[in-house]
Amino acid sequence: MVRWFPNSRIRQRRKRSNHRTLLKRGMAPSDLQSVLDSLVSRVAGARGAILVGRDGVPIARASRGPGVDLEAAGAGAGLLLRETLAAAERLGQGMVGEVLLEAERGTVAMIPLKNACCLCLLLGPDAVLGRGLFEARRAAFALDQSL
Repeated sequence: MVRWFPNSRIRQRRKRSNHRTLLKRGMAPSDLQSVLDSLVSRVAGARGAILVGRDGVPIARASRGPGVDLEAAGAGAGLLLRETLAAAERLGQGMVGEVLLEAERGTVAMIPLKNACCLCLLLGPDAVLGRGLFEARRAAFALDQSL
């Protein structure tokens, strides 16, 4: 099941830039990593978090334990988010605040950020979704302020 929450966060349209310019203007790579590490550690049941460009290229990642293919998840999330953003624009629904993909074995929360990147949080089936979304929104806000 895919849920789309168009107004969960109010945002203005900003000029897009590619992910390579993020590190020049904003946070250092270690700062990005610490935000993602903190996010994963604060959410019980989180499998990992990844910051990807809209093209699916990973910028930073943090996982809990081996066996989590964050790059594949980030690439898939980037594609799903691009299609969701395009559908929302075609339907005149406004800015997309977040996208949730719920499956049998877990949930992926995708939050678009300014500067054409996306925060993805992978949650296991035992994770509390509300807590995961709360912490992901906090991390997204911190990343938005720094980028």
